[in-house]
Amino acid sequence: MWFLQPDVYDFGRSFTDVCNVPAGDYVFIEYPSTECSTVEPRPFHATTDAGLVRCARSFAPVKSSLALDGQVLSPSGSVVSTGAFSFTMPATGNFLEIPGKTGGRAAAYGQGLMLGPLTSGTHSIVRVSQYRKSPIRAVTFQLKVS
Repeated sequence: MWFLQPDVYDFGRSFTDVCNVPAGDYVFIEYPSTECSTVEPRPFHATTDAGLVRCARSFAPVKSSLALDGQVLSPSGSVVSTGAFSFTMPATGNFLEIPGKTGGRAAAYGQGLMLGPLTSGTHSIVRVSQYRKSPIRAVTFQLKVS
């Protein structure tokens, strides 16, 4: 299985990723998702479990779509929501880019879609999303399946 996810901190920027995918592999596309934690600064910060869940859901996109080879996929994915959970991370070089912190609590909310194995050749997946008060963002994955 291949996982496709653009840089989550690149709001508003459109770009293209080119990937080689072995024939027969499933492709999972994460799009778009948000999380909030007890270690991040506001607005992605909350201190209670209920607050973390509310915070993550509050950043859901106002617009999202996904197309494979020009055909819009409908439904465009499954919504996944977590309750609050504990996590650990390295004190440096961590996903949240917060030095000195080694863990906390978080909650996440997002969408994802699993595609069955694609036929050999080149395929284009375009993910479009827009968050409140942000420009529309398009991410294109050019997949070379062989």
